[in-house]
Amino acid sequence: MRNTPIIENTLHILGQVSDLGKAMAFVAPAFVPLKFISEGERKARDADAQCSDLLERIMFMLSHLPALKTVEIIKLTQLVIERMNGILKDAASLIAAYHKQGAIARRLHL
Repeated sequence: MRNTPIIENTLHILGQVSDLGKAMAFVAPAFVPLKFISEGERKARDADAQCSDLLERIMFMLSHLPALKTVEIIKLTQLVIERMNGILKDAASLIAAYHKQGAIARRLHL
């Protein structure tokens, strides 16, 4: 998801407008959906950023695994490497599945 200035500005305005509902209690119910939308979007953006960061870390770790082919590895270390490789692949699959969901589905899931 791209962070465009228009979306950022809209989220900022939504946050301010929803805070206005706290000051004027008689209109507060009208601001509840705005607050929900604003918080949902922020959480989705945070999740997207965390997924991207995790994916970069996974790719960095996986890129270093081929270097282990030239190193003599004991059996116990081999088990750890295989387990780590499996965990990284599972995490990458989870992130891929998350990114295949539509933007609206990801926001409603949060």
